[in-house]
Amino acid sequence: MANNCWFCEAAISWEMAELIKNCPNCGCENNQDSKDTQPMEVKLIPDKVRESQFSPFLKLPNLVSGTEGDIKKGDSVEVVVEFDAPTNPKLKSPLIGKVKLMNGEEKTLGLNWTSYYEICKVYGQDTKDWVGKEITYGGMKTMGRGAAGHSWIVKK
Repeated sequence: MANNCWFCEAAISWEMAELIKNCPNCGCENNQDSKDTQPMEVKLIPDKVRESQFSPFLKLPNLVSGTEGDIKKGDSVEVVVEFDAPTNPKLKSPLIGKVKLMNGEEKTLGLNWTSYYEICKVYGQDTKDWVGKEITYGGMKTMGRGAAGHSWIVKK
């Protein structure tokens, strides 16, 4: 049985026993009655999905591939919107928020847990308290278990 996502209209393949399925294209939750081929109800708010999926992300430098980003190590950005868990399951960062670059451009930033805890040491655990404050890109660092990741810190 095939159906289209209520949000992005991508084709969804349903198994006989499935009543709820996430769209493989946008991640929206679709709920289907086994007798009906149309979604019964909406589980996610389209604006929140659209905002988290399609906002321009801050491009960070990558030492492994040698590509430059929108910023370099030591550059600061201002937090514009509190960081929160992403609503789209395709996003791998545990927290996302909006930041303003020094040129005034706003971009979405994915934040890892290591950076979150570093920033918490200065600004506190509630990301609402970070709005209007600066965080600084610390470059790529080796994180737990040998994985490399981008670090964000607060200059003191």
